[in-house]
Amino acid sequence: LREGFSDETMIYAITNTEEDWKEECLDYTKSILKKDQLSESGLIRQLTEKLYTQEEIQYAMDNIEVDWRDEAVEFVEFCTGGGHSDISFKFQLFMAGFTKEEIEYAMNNVEIDYIEECYIKISYYMDINDCDEESTRAELESDGFLFEHINQAFNRRFAEERNR
Repeated sequence: LREGFSDETMIYAITNTEEDWKEECLDYTKSILKKDQLSESGLIRQLTEKLYTQEEIQYAMDNIEVDWRDEAVEFVEFCTGGGHSDISFKFQLFMAGFTKEEIEYAMNNVEIDYIEECYIKISYYMDINDCDEESTRAELESDGFLFEHINQAFNRRFAEERNR
């Protein structure tokens, strides 16, 4: 960005521009909320990383309408198909900055096929990591999958292998 400009010249340009940085921050906020599923704290973190000031960030936050619970639901929906157990989904939500209430809401309002999630994870362990069945079962239990989901997912895998 510098391209040979002195610090003094850059500071002058930034402080004397006609750009409305609050509106710029608001526009950027709206654009990332259209494409990403973010928690409130995750959004603030992104805006901070873009070097917006606290005042600009507060302006943006005050001028958007977001249901953070719906964002959490969309986050879980986006993550489905990734081989996640219940605990894994909750951990992903927590790491993304969602609150306990938002996590609870999302987990109660998204229909997750844990057998399918487990099946996906079996493929990861057995086909990609070359694990045997016993090791894979142990990994799946460690990942937080329920015994019944593990068995049903393995039954599906075995049935598909027989039909090939």
